[in-house]
Amino acid sequence: MAHVRTLRKGKRRYYVLEHKYRLKGQVKNLQLYLGKDIPKNIERLKEQIEIRGMDIQWNPQFSLIKKSYQKELASLPDVEIKRRMQQFMVEFIYHSDRIEGSSLTMKDTVDVLIHHISPPNKKLKDVQETQGYAEAFEDMIKTKKDVSKELLCAWHRMLFKVADPIIAGRFRKHKIMVTGSRATFPWPEELENEFRKFQQWYDANKKKMNPIVLSGMVHLKFVSVHPFSDGNGRISRLVANYILHKHGYPPFLLNVTKRRLYYNALEKSNLYSQDKHFLRFFVKLYLRQHNQYKTIDAKKS
Repeated sequence: MAHVRTLRKGKRRYYVLEHKYRLKGQVKNLQLYLGKDIPKNIERLKEQIEIRGMDIQWNPQFSLIKKSYQKELASLPDVEIKRRMQQFMVEFIYHSDRIEGSSLTMKDTVDVLIHHISPPNKKLKDVQETQGYAEAFEDMIKTKKDVSKELLCAWHRMLFKVADPIIAGRFRKHKIMVTGSRATFPWPEELENEFRKFQQWYDANKKKMNPIVLSGMVHLKFVSVHPFSDGNGRISRLVANYILHKHGYPPFLLNVTKRRLYYNALEKSNLYSQDKHFLRFFVKLYLRQHNQYKTIDAKKS
């Protein structure tokens, strides 16, 4: 935990923010000079320095994962890489849709996306959203554009252009609540300003944070703005994977069985305005998911 330490020089008093963490068996110390007064945003500064410490602690594992993953990709023919990405897309869309209440099973999702067969006795809207989500996923893989309102609205438009064209690609004009959650989201008139803050945060941090940490933080910060009438979770999980893909890391799959833990982590960060709660959940799940890439061979390569 970060804490404020007082320094004295003669009669003058100064403040320093410190955060101690352990790395390779040694205690390390991050410091931020505060000056003669403790700033009003001290709680936010404490969280920032704690997240920086977590980033440093996790970084050796992140490096191993990327190195091993890239080594694996280099050994595969293009056709196998495409096959694996298609398989991941199907699993990702199935789980992401199910988290939001879709009625489609894994077999239904395969039929829709691979065999182009519409399953009987399933909601047409669910089928249309799955098809639209696949279009957005494919664009996410190939686009060269950076995160922006234009890009996220484009993906949202792809997701809903057939299923619900009225809301497709447009910021909501109404207050929104998530059933069963205590989380709160901005009023419609606040959305443009809140999204502008999100964009400014991203632009300021995209080259400072490890991409895995950035991916989790962007997911949280975007879904906390909740700019759309529907599909915010699906777009947030898509943009999280965009950042990982862009920087050469393996993708992130949120299994529907983790839905309760996922929502709890999001709600806790929202209620206490502390990003670290969701970030810990996201990174621990990611590291566990890609444990096979943390190999000795990667260190030697």
